[in-house]
Amino acid sequence: MKMTRFLKCTLAILIATGATALVRAADAPAEPEKRPVRPAVQQMTPEQREAQRKVWRERMQKTVDELKKKKTDGTITEQEAKRLESMEKWLQRMEQGPQPATPAKPGDKPAEKPAEKPVEKK
Repeated sequence: MKMTRFLKCTLAILIATGATALVRAADAPAEPEKRPVRPAVQQMTPEQREAQRKVWRERMQKTVDELKKKKTDGTITEQEAKRLESMEKWLQRMEQGPQPATPAKPGDKPAEKPAEKPVEKK
């Protein structure tokens, strides 16, 4: 008798906790879908990529010029000011070109080949 009551209570608890977990999962916002890597950009030739970068630079420069005009007029909002600052940084990075590859860490030693080791004579 006590065992069946124990099993019934345990089963009721398991069902209740499982149901609340399902309800919480239904209420949780779904993860936004990640944008896929742009295959069109990957399939471009180097000349096409450079042309696309030029278009992006021109578009960004036009927007920066408009925001600078608003700033001089005094009609720029805080959000637009932040956008102007970040776009200016991007333009500066674009003008600098790609960053060089990082060198090896100073602690890394090149691997020695067995033939390079000096042979000791006794």
